[in-house]
Amino acid sequence: MKTTRRQIIAGAAGAALFAPALAATRAQAQASWRAQFPTLNVAVIPSENQQTVMSRYTALQEYFAKSFGVQVRLFTATDYAGIIEAVKSKRVELAFFGPASYARAFEVTDGNVEPLVIEADINGVAAYRAVMIVRKDSPAQKIEDLRGKTLAFVDPNSTSGFVAPNFFLSKAGTPANTYFSRTGFAGSHDNVALAIVNGQYDAGFVWYRSATDSVFQRMWDKNLIAKDSVRVVWTSPDIPESPWAARKDLPQAMRDDLRKAMMDMPTNDPAGFRQITEGNSKGFVLGSHAVYEPIIEMIKFNQAQRRAS
Repeated sequence: MKTTRRQIIAGAAGAALFAPALAATRAQAQASWRAQFPTLNVAVIPSENQQTVMSRYTALQEYFAKSFGVQVRLFTATDYAGIIEAVKSKRVELAFFGPASYARAFEVTDGNVEPLVIEADINGVAAYRAVMIVRKDSPAQKIEDLRGKTLAFVDPNSTSGFVAPNFFLSKAGTPANTYFSRTGFAGSHDNVALAIVNGQYDAGFVWYRSATDSVFQRMWDKNLIAKDSVRVVWTSPDIPESPWAARKDLPQAMRDDLRKAMMDMPTNDPAGFRQITEGNSKGFVLGSHAVYEPIIEMIKFNQAQRRAS
């Protein structure tokens, strides 16, 4: 059936009449969740030392407060498990997880978390890697050169600092629990790099995005360790980037607003966005639980390995 110009005009007029009503409904939904949550609790995993984490993410705290007109409480914990437990006990509405800590939170909350956005790197790629590092003067050139040596992990719930490398080591026939003389958890990626430089461990795992963006590159830039004091001897396959995830039992309007605010942050608050990403991100991409299914399988494999040992 042919659509007449009069019908097109009538349709446009009808849409225009509905627009104010839809806007009013949206405003009511926003007002409703803000009244229900006058304080927004935001948590960040301690992938770096706590002072660095808190200083870095104050820009996001201020951005949310300005965007939503609510108080924003920002905190981290002494370990990844502390953030997972805070989400499980509903003391936190929004959290920045690593892939494995998100997967663990999904498990312990019976699926009551969902990824809102995922940070992409400067090229728009939402993936990173785990690397094994040694001191610059170490004779080791590959994992096989480190049999019987000591190995530092980050945290049991760190993806690049434990879950992924432990999985890949086992699949390669060099399981960490038997191949190395001693393993331990340093608590953060920064601590692993420091432990390597200080000779406390022979090797360790940390995150890595590119030759210009890695935990040790950032530590070099901040003079926390000497430049070129560590080098890479092993690199993992790609790992999905870390998500910002919210509890699924929150109002849909609240989750939608949080997602939109983060997607819009590079445009609406470019200085704040540069601060929280240290200038190493092009922006956020939409999150999806399906991205993290391979990480869940890695966790299950590691758990089965521990039970069998």
